[in-house]
Amino acid sequence: MTDVLSFDALNSEAQIENVQRGKIKIFLEGRDDQTLFGVYWFPEYQEWFDFLTPEAENAAGQNGCKGVVDAVANKRTDHAIAYGILDRDALLREKNWDLLFEADDNAFASAKPFGEFIFVTSAYEIESYLLSKNHIARWFRLHSSRWKQPEHRLDDTQVMNFVSVECDHAAYMVPYDAACMVLGLKKLPEGFACDKYDQKFIDAITEKLGSLDKWSHEAVAELMDDIGVRLEKARMHFTGENTVLDFAARFLDPKRILIRLSANHYLGDKWRLVAVISEFSTAEKTSFRPAEIANFLDTLKEEAFFAI
Repeated sequence: MTDVLSFDALNSEAQIENVQRGKIKIFLEGRDDQTLFGVYWFPEYQEWFDFLTPEAENAAGQNGCKGVVDAVANKRTDHAIAYGILDRDALLREKNWDLLFEADDNAFASAKPFGEFIFVTSAYEIESYLLSKNHIARWFRLHSSRWKQPEHRLDDTQVMNFVSVECDHAAYMVPYDAACMVLGLKKLPEGFACDKYDQKFIDAITEKLGSLDKWSHEAVAELMDDIGVRLEKARMHFTGENTVLDFAARFLDPKRILIRLSANHYLGDKWRLVAVISEFSTAEKTSFRPAEIANFLDTLKEEAFFAI
């Protein structure tokens, strides 16, 4: 993956300028990602990297998966050193079920479904990295009006029980999200029926989607059954103390989990959870960086150089 650029290979002033500027361009899916990278996780890495969104690089002003892939290709045409980082859920949009539900991190990392210049995170979405036991426990302690009083204080086990319940409800949505993608329907909002549990939650989904003509097709039921089997097979891969969060981070929509936690425990939006990072020591902040992304960036920093 080493980028070795020589002026001999360049044929325009724009290309030479890209090389001389030196910084490696990292295209991210959206502005929330850009904020997390530049402000919270990797601020000092901006000495070597430009964390960018692709909207300014394409005529449609498009962010997201396609925007990242196109922006990287366009910049590399002009000999800029450019890479992209995509969330795992890009594979949902591609309907790449085998890789989406691959539980082996090494097999997943080696697949490179969008080419060698696009890094796909094992995390389902960027917010999945916030699903840390320490993060969430402190989020509860600092921001939940329900649990702030001393007589109502929660220990970490109680917090994780709440998280586990919301993960179960997010897991229930996975086959529905896949079916919506295949049918060309907009998936149900992340906060849909977030105040409902168990059968009332299931009934709300059924009432919303079950009446659609497309939903009655036999192939939809087959797809949802297949996705459900894949998800449970992936779940079996994870064992140990962090089973719930390790599974959730890879295969569940984190926004569904965080919105349900926030709504039902009065925690405020995800940025209050993000702000928890500022409460930690420097060493702790470093430990909360997504390790796989830090390794990816460190590798690029070491390998990308100019032969001028």
